[in-house]
Amino acid sequence: KTILDNHSMYTQSQNNKQFVGNFLWFGTYESVVRYVTPVGKTKDDLHPTYLMLAGAAGGLVYWAVPYPIDAVKSVMQTMSPQLALLIAPKDGNPSFIQVLRFILSTKGVSGLYTGLSITLFRAVPANAAIFGGYELAARFFHRMFPE
Repeated sequence: KTILDNHSMYTQSQNNKQFVGNFLWFGTYESVVRYVTPVGKTKDDLHPTYLMLAGAAGGLVYWAVPYPIDAVKSVMQTMSPQLALLIAPKDGNPSFIQVLRFILSTKGVSGLYTGLSITLFRAVPANAAIFGGYELAARFFHRMFPE
């Protein structure tokens, strides 16, 4: 039962992060693409550098905004049984909110952003490549197989 409860708790916090992150990832990408697309042109007219810039921006926002959710989830996954009992003395199975409060009370807001800088550093090239590669592949296949 405890394993299933823990799995459910981790899954829910992961889903929360994924929902928020994906919304922001694609929304930021599309917003930047629209911003840099000249009037009368389409995304297909943009130089790949702009697509990669938009992808990098999407990746930054994807990680920066929901990162605290991921930080809480990571603490939940790695905490010792003793820490779990300290946070939730009743049953040793702390909720997301209890762990969030614990992090804020012991480390402050900065505790929710531990490790963010390296994550953002990695996100820029990774997401630039993802979106740039996707858009270039889509262009290629649209040329090879026109509608």
